[in-house]
Amino acid sequence: MKLLLLGPADTVHVRRTATALADRGHDVHVIAPKQYDIPGVTCASFDVPRPSLRYPARWHRRWEMYMADLFTAFDVVTVHFLDDWHITPEAINQGRLVVKPYGSDVDHPPHTPPPDPSLVHARIDLCRQAHAITVASAFFRDRVAEFADIDASAIDIIPDGVNTADFTPRNHSANDTITIGYHKGFKPVYAPDALISAARIVVDQHPDTCFQLAGEGRLLDDCRQQVADLNLNASVRFTGQLPHDDIPSFLAECDIIAIPSRKEGFCVAAIEASASAIPVVASRVGGLLETVQHNHTGLHVDPDDPRALADALITLINDPVRRRTLGQSGRHFVREHFEWSDCVDRWIDLYTSILNQAPAPSRPAHLRRLLTSIR
Repeated sequence: MKLLLLGPADTVHVRRTATALADRGHDVHVIAPKQYDIPGVTCASFDVPRPSLRYPARWHRRWEMYMADLFTAFDVVTVHFLDDWHITPEAINQGRLVVKPYGSDVDHPPHTPPPDPSLVHARIDLCRQAHAITVASAFFRDRVAEFADIDASAIDIIPDGVNTADFTPRNHSANDTITIGYHKGFKPVYAPDALISAARIVVDQHPDTCFQLAGEGRLLDDCRQQVADLNLNASVRFTGQLPHDDIPSFLAECDIIAIPSRKEGFCVAAIEASASAIPVVASRVGGLLETVQHNHTGLHVDPDDPRALADALITLINDPVRRRTLGQSGRHFVREHFEWSDCVDRWIDLYTSILNQAPAPSRPAHLRRLLTSIR
């Protein structure tokens, strides 16, 4: 299949999906706001064509014509994250469209400016006009259905899985200092401030406990100050932003992973931890109800409740047998439900189904030239 992905190429989900499809023998191209190197994949930055005999119109019309040409040139176009690509019904009629909402494009994150109403309408139109919609969780399927006022049963669930071979459980010594990890970043929606408040309670009872916090975001400086104000500098380490390839090594240093998010559509961080046989203490919200199973792969707590979060962490610190049992159950859970190769199979099945249902677009000579230029 000749596949085009439209979306942020610096997002790990776009890169992993594109590479996995290319590894399966498909001709995969990515067009993104900014160019990014992706192994095995042709990636280009989005650029509205200059005026020419093919594109003689004004800027917006040239944009629309270019998008229509892309839909004709590829078997399936997949939009990752609901940005406004100026995809018109005319363009969609030339081919096949799949959309994958991510979370913040549907659920407005707290403490951030609301999106422009025109952008919201464009996102809704993408969902309503697509040949298929895919989301990572049942919870988020229902949210997208509500957002776009469409039937939830028409939305496919394809989780953002992990390759369990990349996440190897480590052997922990009974004398090891307990390390609690966090790798969600420093945005209000992920509630790192609540975790730092909980850390003060935990360290009061277990002074040797270490917290490792990874990521970047606008709350980072505030969180550093909060750590200083709570006299936690000796117990909390900020690792900075980690490349995704370094996440397994980060997790290998952790005994428990904390995910105190205020909202989550799915949460890959939770299944990465479980794949590493690490128990997860997570908020009882959204997709975390699917990626963390209470008393089976981790523990749920109410969001924005540092005391409850601390109590759950202390419960696991005090019980190494339970930590090990939850971790082992978590790895089995991920292998059964979120193995990456199985998720890629589901993408290919979805594309094949669309190809079998929708008529193949024709490819005039100028589109064959377009394909050549994209290569």
